[in-house]
Amino acid sequence: MMDNETLGYLAQRIEAVARGDFCEAAVLVRKVMVSPSLALQKPDAEHALFQAVWDYVSKALDHEDYDPEDKQAVYALEAEMAGHVLNFRMVRGWLRRSETGPTDFPGIDEFM
Repeated sequence: MMDNETLGYLAQRIEAVARGDFCEAAVLVRKVMVSPSLALQKPDAEHALFQAVWDYVSKALDHEDYDPEDKQAVYALEAEMAGHVLNFRMVRGWLRRSETGPTDFPGIDEFM
């Protein structure tokens, strides 16, 4: 579960690259930090936060609402939020491998 130190670090990383509507992601994280509720002690609440932040980050990427020099940091935030959201969904059984999906994946050594 997320603690205020971890949330603060996430907010700082968002604020370092945020512009326009993307700033709302940091505002949301900061609101969660000062909330008297223990809502983030529940996995569903943590998932909802990551989903919302992922949405803001994806929209920023879609609308190019960030400084070009911050592009890699924004892409890294998107990948991180996607990882949190999709891992939660996979653990819950909300994502499943299709019958035609691969059962194993090649290692990087196979491409070098």
